[in-house]
Amino acid sequence: MKPIRQESIKYENINRRIPELRPYDSINARQEGQAVQALKQLYAYGMPIVLSSLADTPCVDLGIDGLLESFNKVLCTRYNLTQHLSDLSKSYISKRYDFGTAFAHFRRRYSNEFKRRNRETMDRKMREEVLVEDIIITPRVPPRRVWDLYSNRVVPWWLARKTPWAISQAWMDEKDREPVLTAINGREWPVPIPKDSDLDVVRADMINLGAEYVWLDVLCLRQGDDEKDYVRIAEWKVDVPTIGYVYEMADRVVYYFSGLGRPFTAEEHDLGSNRSWFRRAWTLQEISKHPIIGGTSIDNATVYEMLPAKFREQLLWLEKIAQRIFKQTDVFVVLSHMRGRVSTKPRDRIAGLAYLLRPQIIPAYYEAQSEEDAWTALVNVIAYDYKVPMLFLYPEPGNGNEIWRRSWDQVMNGSLPSHNPHLHDAVTWNRKTNTNSYEAYFIGSALVRGLDREEKRGKPRRGEFIVKNKVTGTDHRFKIVAAHQYRIADGRYTIFSCPNKGLHSEEWRYWVCGRMRAGKRFEKESVFQMPYFVDVGRLKALKHK
Repeated sequence: MKPIRQESIKYENINRRIPELRPYDSINARQEGQAVQALKQLYAYGMPIVLSSLADTPCVDLGIDGLLESFNKVLCTRYNLTQHLSDLSKSYISKRYDFGTAFAHFRRRYSNEFKRRNRETMDRKMREEVLVEDIIITPRVPPRRVWDLYSNRVVPWWLARKTPWAISQAWMDEKDREPVLTAINGREWPVPIPKDSDLDVVRADMINLGAEYVWLDVLCLRQGDDEKDYVRIAEWKVDVPTIGYVYEMADRVVYYFSGLGRPFTAEEHDLGSNRSWFRRAWTLQEISKHPIIGGTSIDNATVYEMLPAKFREQLLWLEKIAQRIFKQTDVFVVLSHMRGRVSTKPRDRIAGLAYLLRPQIIPAYYEAQSEEDAWTALVNVIAYDYKVPMLFLYPEPGNGNEIWRRSWDQVMNGSLPSHNPHLHDAVTWNRKTNTNSYEAYFIGSALVRGLDREEKRGKPRRGEFIVKNKVTGTDHRFKIVAAHQYRIADGRYTIFSCPNKGLHSEEWRYWVCGRMRAGKRFEKESVFQMPYFVDVGRLKALKHK
């Protein structure tokens, strides 16, 4: 009898600044103003936060003296009006900042204008140079923007330069959310939020948890806007594929399973809904080893103990993924997790895989790109040891852009083979020629037979291949098996296996058969295995090439 798996979810005990603070208790928190009261409590507690009424005040209305007075009040300081502070205040007024924006700059102490401009220039240069044609040359790109919770303003990364927290949310159905123009992001685009929630709720909750800067997709990733959609399209080329790095670098990740800023209620959560956090394609890369459940003031470990069994199972499943997926060498496990997930745009399931498949470079994001083209672009750049199993373990040729591996449709709808950890060689992509290659132990002509028949489901088919010793002219037979049910017609094929391995290397068991075409292009037909190492020794001794 197998032992029962011990539950070991890694929920940390978060020391909230004000444990009894509950900004999200009301289902209509925005109308009842609970979030504003919570922010006032946090300010009284000693947090250097700017209330919205002050943050929205134009600096020109405050004047130089009023700016300094407000800075001192929020920061609990006693700065005197020096020439430097006077010049700084004048610059905020001339740039038409409101107080929130001015405070976001002032508190970072970038009083040296040259240093500030240099950081801004370097950040802009980095984002321009990281995209070469249609490739992002490094996946480790920091977020373009973060939400400064103290000033209540979205600021550029170069200004904050501090590791943010991140928020992962279940997007509500379109009928349950509304676009809101807010000064928080400078009214750059409408921010979609649940109708019964508010960004002040999220702000108060995050500050109380201990966050200072946070990345929130609806605020920090440019959303749809008819007037500036060309800007969004350009930014998304880099910003969308590198979202995974934002969650990896984040100090903490807070999960709003019931919707952004909404109270956490497992009982109302439909785990089978297409809107469930557990079924969305993007959230797969947002998994953290140390999650924090947002929307509750109860300790996370206590919340977990109170959850219904089905919800606990989902969280334990996430824990398992978090422990394995970022160190995962089994490409089929990663793909299997995406198969049950959904996205508004079908090709986004592919974009959601990019960071998980450990590429050194990442394809840029193009909304108009087909699923198969997006899949091809991703497979070209993923880790080498993720590509070899696709070549040696998928039994049938691809029916999309490439024959050597499955199309996206085949991956999502067909059965996935079992991974073999011994397949480590590299299928390499040549960017200039846009071709994939593999250095193999190669037999130009072998007669393969015995695998063109059906067996009972699950039973391996047995056959043989025959090669000729070119010195003696003698035929030599070698036993082979096919663990799959894809039929291989009797005939002559080019076959290959892993190169330069030891006699008893597990990789020598795996073979691909197909035909050579013009231009040294190989057209895959199927795969089989050699079950006996003694046959491997005989084969290596032959002069068959």
